[in-house]
Amino acid sequence: RERALWSIRPGGVHGDDLYGKIKSLEQEKILSRAKSLMYLKSANPARAVEEMKIFLKTTQNLKEFVIVGLNLPEGYYDDLNVLDIIVERYAEFKAKPIPPEYAGYPPDRAIVYPTLWKYIEAKEGVKLKLAMEIMKAKGVCGDDDIPRLDKKIQSHDVVTREAIIDFLDNQIENVSLNKDKVAPVLD
Repeated sequence: RERALWSIRPGGVHGDDLYGKIKSLEQEKILSRAKSLMYLKSANPARAVEEMKIFLKTTQNLKEFVIVGLNLPEGYYDDLNVLDIIVERYAEFKAKPIPPEYAGYPPDRAIVYPTLWKYIEAKEGVKLKLAMEIMKAKGVCGDDDIPRLDKKIQSHDVVTREAIIDFLDNQIENVSLNKDKVAPVLD
């Protein structure tokens, strides 16, 4: 069964009949909801993404939140509504202590950093501030990211500017970014 489920791909074996079979395996408790969603997205990405959104909005299970977030169908990472869900729920999951069994699943792992940079480029205000907190937790920022941050620091939104300044300050403190390269952005 695992091998058959693994072989489902949007460009290969896929379709509504497989989608229905995966749903029945979930209803029979053979597959967990999170695992079912991973296979459903391979059988029919457009149909599964709506179920994934609902799951991401409602789950209280950190590990499953991270797994489903990471397994969004390719192409739906550009759907800012889906990414809004992940970014907004990050603060909720971050506020709770991470149980030992979820140690490898911090909430910032629910979104990959290249996608997070796209999100940051598109957002302003509170959502950008949350996204910058996720980026800070990921610790993934280099000199090639400075031009993106330079564009954002010129925003008319005060929350956006403050979030970028706080982020840059943190990156300098952690020696992730060179102070001399960041100084022109802060000027």
